[in-house]
Amino acid sequence: MNENLYYTIFRIYRKYLSIIIFTIILSTSSAYSRPNKIFINKIKNNNIYYSLYVYSGENSIDISDLYIWDEAEKDEILQYFYNQEKNLRILLLKNGCAKLKNSNNINNAELKAQEYAIYKKIGLWNNYDFSNEESIFTNFSFTKLFIRIKYKLFDLWNLFIQYCLKIIVTLSTIGVLWLFCEKFLKKFYKKFFIERRFKLFIMGEVSSGKTALRNNLLNPNITKNELLDLSPSNKFSSKKRQRHIQIGRFEIFPEIADIPGSDFGGIWDNIIGTSYQGWIFVLSPLRKSGFDENRNKLDDIEFDKKYINIQLGILNAYLRGGLTSKHNRRKPKILILFISKFDLLSEVKPDDSSAKDATKIIQNLFKEHIDNARFAARQANIEFEVFIGSSIEKWNIDQILNFISNKLYGF
Repeated sequence: MNENLYYTIFRIYRKYLSIIIFTIILSTSSAYSRPNKIFINKIKNNNIYYSLYVYSGENSIDISDLYIWDEAEKDEILQYFYNQEKNLRILLLKNGCAKLKNSNNINNAELKAQEYAIYKKIGLWNNYDFSNEESIFTNFSFTKLFIRIKYKLFDLWNLFIQYCLKIIVTLSTIGVLWLFCEKFLKKFYKKFFIERRFKLFIMGEVSSGKTALRNNLLNPNITKNELLDLSPSNKFSSKKRQRHIQIGRFEIFPEIADIPGSDFGGIWDNIIGTSYQGWIFVLSPLRKSGFDENRNKLDDIEFDKKYINIQLGILNAYLRGGLTSKHNRRKPKILILFISKFDLLSEVKPDDSSAKDATKIIQNLFKEHIDNARFAARQANIEFEVFIGSSIEKWNIDQILNFISNKLYGF
């Protein structure tokens, strides 16, 4: 306990000791020698009387060979000089508060200071008339020429540096903004110029295979065992496919809705009240799945004619009724008939040459269904297609989405 207390005290002491040392360092580092401020007391008898900011008595310098600008004291320019130059005369000349009277025994430093003020048009040199000036200002002088060239080059260099800094700042700003905006711009471009979406509505009689088809459309990697373990949907569900379909430059993400076949009111609500680009009506030759509890295919498969006839009545009600109704203003652009469970009749795909007989059996079995659906699509002036396949074996599943995507966004 005591050791912990001592350790805590030591930590506090060390913390505040470092703060004190840091404060002392800052104080000593900032204690530099400040420039002395010059206060002009008076100009009398060709002398300027001035005092330093840190008062050390009054001093004076001879300015008999200088003209003092009349406006200097009015504008209080002299009151704000700092002793940046050792010679106050140079400070006056450089700030345009004085000018040299003649050219006799001119100090080179003073001439430079005056030329600087002339070049910059400071103080009395602002709009100065040189027409009646004496030779010190009009005669040619290599010294004056050199000084003016020097100042001109210096100004050009400063201008060059300023433009370079502006360019650097501008490019840096653009770069920073681009780093922040790049992700947003990419998302914006992808969302509005690359990504496309459409909504599909799957309907059909109970146990026709709607849920298996929907899960296959949403997840191409779903396994056969997962599909056989699916329970029939018990409520309306709508979900977007995460894996896109590539059609040209477009990345298409379908959103697929499924509803229990026994929810008649919900089906009609979606037919009339919701806008879908495509309808998929699922048909099945029998109500059963065709597999036993051990997921083995049943040997004796018999078509359920009563179930097939029930599906015909539902198809006429939903498709012919929904597509030809004057009150339905949300008709789809595409109608798909998907006849499922083809794997119960054949060991190969429907488009395989060895599956011709099984395909003809299914076509004949659902001929009236296909004719009625095609008639309804023709009446509504929308695209129509029939696919025979299997959700368990994934036959003609991708073809459904590819057909719809090409019809909606293909070229």
